Amino acid sequence: MRPPLRCPPGAAPGTEHLAYRITRKDRSLQKAFRRIACEQIDAALAELTAPQADPNEAIHQTRKHFKKLRGLLRLVRPGFDDYDRENAAIRDLAATLSGLRDTGALVETHDRLMVTAADGTRFDPVRAHLVARAPGGKAPLPLPEGFCDALRALRDRASAWTLRGKDGAILRAGLALTWARAAAGYRAASKDSSPANIHEWRKRVKYNWYHSRLLRDINKRRVQPHREAAKRLAGLLGEHHDIAVYLDELDRLAQNALPAITPALIADLKSRALDRKSRLEADALAIGAAMTYEKPGKLPKLWIRWWKDWRRG
Repeated sequence: MRPPLRCPPGAAPGTEHLAYRITRKDRSLQKAFRRIACEQIDAALAELTAPQADPNEAIHQTRKHFKKLRGLLRLVRPGFDDYDRENAAIRDLAATLSGLRDTGALVETHDRLMVTAADGTRFDPVRAHLVARAPGGKAPLPLPEGFCDALRALRDRASAWTLRGKDGAILRAGLALTWARAAAGYRAASKDSSPANIHEWRKRVKYNWYHSRLLRDINKRRVQPHREAAKRLAGLLGEHHDIAVYLDELDRLAQNALPAITPALIADLKSRALDRKSRLEADALAIGAAMTYEKPGKLPKLWIRWWKDWRRG
């Protein structure tokens, strides 16, 4: 029998978590790296130990901590020799929860589509089907054996992670790689807005958003507009992905129709979803164009200049 969603009590070493950013109190990039990584793992463990946690929300929040962790690793990747191993470890832990989260996200996507639907109750049978698939209530959900132990082991390793190289050089190379990929993702999506291209662009934008959060203090006035644009873009692309998953589920429903869910009902829902997806795509491409009009190499060069001034200040 698999253990429940919640890790055994006492798994989280701490309950207070600082903001997801590098601060002046961090005497080096390595110290910041270890601190932030441990805080995110502690927060994930706290989600999984909360006695009254809603399973779907716990999954959602835990996956967010994993994404922040991977964003942090990407920022320091050029100086982190264990990047491949540790990134794979975090990715595999997150993958355990992805299927559970997707079923809950289907209900949320359906509800967003219904906000502007005057006749939304017509689609209640579809919602009931999605709710039946989603985790809910307070019932424990299965996790693979050893999940919580693996998370604790990751925490132990994170407290001793080591960086090699100068802080500024590590950050510049990490920023440059992720931002260049985000810009390339925009170019690919603007030429062919396939779900695969949009999804890949979304991942790269989200990592850049995490980097702008981690480095927000280096020049708050100048970094903030970029951070807000990246957040907005990541949100649009995230909803676009959710709708793509929702459309796939509608296709499965059409092939295994239930008595109360007619082909006409599914066709109506698909039309609404496709319309919303098209509008999200247009908005995202407009923001992407505005964010990437300059050469990708300018951003990391500028931000590292701010970093050096900030560290000297």
